[in-house]
Amino acid sequence: SAASDVYKRQIKHISVAFADRILKTVGNASAAITGRNAKLLYNELREAVEADGDMLDAITETGDDCYTRLLDKIEGTYTDVLYGRTAATELLFSKDTKQLVADIYGNNDMADYYNTIITRALQYKLLTYLRSVGKPDKKIRILEAGAGTGGTTRSVAEGLEPFSDFIEYYYTDISKSFVLHAEERFGRYDFFRFRTLNMDKPLEGDLAEMKFDYVICANVIHAVADLDLALDNLNRL
Repeated sequence: SAASDVYKRQIKHISVAFADRILKTVGNASAAITGRNAKLLYNELREAVEADGDMLDAITETGDDCYTRLLDKIEGTYTDVLYGRTAATELLFSKDTKQLVADIYGNNDMADYYNTIITRALQYKLLTYLRSVGKPDKKIRILEAGAGTGGTTRSVAEGLEPFSDFIEYYYTDISKSFVLHAEERFGRYDFFRFRTLNMDKPLEGDLAEMKFDYVICANVIHAVADLDLALDNLNRL
């Protein structure tokens, strides 16, 4: 679609700009990069910029969006990641950058478009079910796996509030800090529940004994270490 092509071009523009900023930050220190993987990454970044250098000016077309704000914030720290002094996750989910990362998964046109699709699909399923059975004899359980910064959660929470008497929504994530943050952010919804869930390990705790009517995942399955185990866990839920 035309919209898809626009987003693909935007992502490519941002990727090339990101590579260019890394190379400029590393500068003459590139000779000090050790380790096969780091050298491969450096060379790939350099080749990308050399091949698509004409795209660098195009980054301005995106304006002051969520990606460029994050790039501006973390510029100057790339060498620490390349040299292994700082983990990329520490960089992206620090106190100063966590909200900027959250804005990538929500509060922008592309993310909000897909989050709205998920929300409307759940609304349709719930409305259809409730019309057919009336008042259910038990709560309808919904689990969000790898909810992370809550970009999808925010959209779903607002959209499902009219169904609050009939549902339980389980926000889950591997990170305890994300879960605690979610409790502060979404605790006002009385139909919300909060749990830690590591999809790369066998299910444990009360989640292992529970069954859910709907399970949703957004921008998370690609990040698991063991895809077969993660999908098996989600299927068991």
